[in-house]
Amino acid sequence: MPIVVDHNARRDELALAMLRIASEHGVEAVSVRGVAKQSGCSPGTVQHYFPTRDDMLRHAVGLLARRRRDQFLAIPQTDSARDMVTAAARTYLPTTDENKLLAGAGAAFYLASLHDDHLRKQTAASPKKLIEVLTELFSKAQANGELTKDIDPAKEAHFAWLLLDPGPILAGYRTVEETFDLLDYHLDRIFV
Repeated sequence: MPIVVDHNARRDELALAMLRIASEHGVEAVSVRGVAKQSGCSPGTVQHYFPTRDDMLRHAVGLLARRRRDQFLAIPQTDSARDMVTAAARTYLPTTDENKLLAGAGAAFYLASLHDDHLRKQTAASPKKLIEVLTELFSKAQANGELTKDIDPAKEAHFAWLLLDPGPILAGYRTVEETFDLLDYHLDRIFV
C-alpha cells in the first residue's frame, strides 16, 4: 500500500522550520540546508516543496499569518470589548514559547520586507487585519456606550496596535508587564 503524504502539512512543517530559523537567526539565515537540518529531512525534499528560496519565505510568512489569525480567532468571545482587547494582547504578545517564536519570526520578516515588496505586502496584511478587527470592536463598543463618544475608533485601534506590536518587547526596551500597564492606561482613557 503506498504511503499517502499530505503535501500541505509537509509544506507547513518545513515552513515552521523556517520560522524557527528566522526567529533565532534572522531571515538571511534561512537556506535549503538549514531548513533541511532543522526539519530532519534532506535538502532534496525541501527543494521538492520549495523550488526557490523566495517560495520558502513566502510560504513561511503565510504560515505565520495563519497561525496568528488562528490564535486571534480562538479568543473567547465576551460582551466586553475591553476584555476582548486585553485577551488579544495576551494572545498576541510574546508571553509563551509559541508566541515568542511567532513574534521573533514576524520581526525578522518585517526587517526583510524593507527590501522586498512582495514580503512587505505579506507582512503588512496581519497587522492591517488586526487593526480592522480592533476598529470594528471599538466602533461597536462606542455604539453600545462602552467607549467615550468623542474619540475615533479607527485611530484608537491604531494606538492599541502600537501596544500589541511585540517589537518593543523583543528589542528589550519594554517588558510584557509594562506593555499591559500601558494598555490598561490607554483603555482607561477611552472606556467609560
